Amino acid sequence: MEELVGALLAKPNLKPNELLSVTTSFGTRRHLSELLRRPADTLKPVGEDAAPLLRSVGAESLVALFAALLLERRVVFVGTAPRLLSRCVFAACSMLWPFEWQHVCISVLPAAIVDVLEAPMPFVIGVLQPHFERVQHALTDVVVVRVDSGTVELHGALASARDSALLPSAYAFHLQQQLAEAQRSLGGPTGLG
Repeated sequence: MEELVGALLAKPNLKPNELLSVTTSFGTRRHLSELLRRPADTLKPVGEDAAPLLRSVGAESLVALFAALLLERRVVFVGTAPRLLSRCVFAACSMLWPFEWQHVCISVLPAAIVDVLEAPMPFVIGVLQPHFERVQHALTDVVVVRVDSGTVELHGALASARDSALLPSAYAFHLQQQLAEAQRSLGGPTGLG
């Protein structure tokens, strides 16, 4: 097992379809060869589709959003324009690439079922501002991304949580720098927010 972990740590960034061969031993007699292959990439990483989200929310807030998604939090996007709302919801889910959001994802929640926001399960849901105001007081433990103002708010028990602090600091810092650079190229916010 140590040989396998050592080999993976020595070569952490396999290219698509690249093969890694590891020989492991058990005691002094048995040797077992392990072949690991990174699958071919079938999904696209975040690209142009992320532009609305990058323009709307600052780099530090995007890192906090990324951490919340990794921790499978309940995330509500609130805005006044359905198209922008929908694009931001899908951009947030695509941030997880090569992982995929495995829970409820609704780009724009219809007013008739706005009570879904009170469900105790992970979700990423877009809600128009007037509909959100009707249920906002009842929501606890949610991350609210306001796409019109570019803010990320933590409600309920999450208010004191710093999900982004759970990310390795070097990676979080690098991610924040890359996001800020992407935002500068798009003309969006680049700093805190």
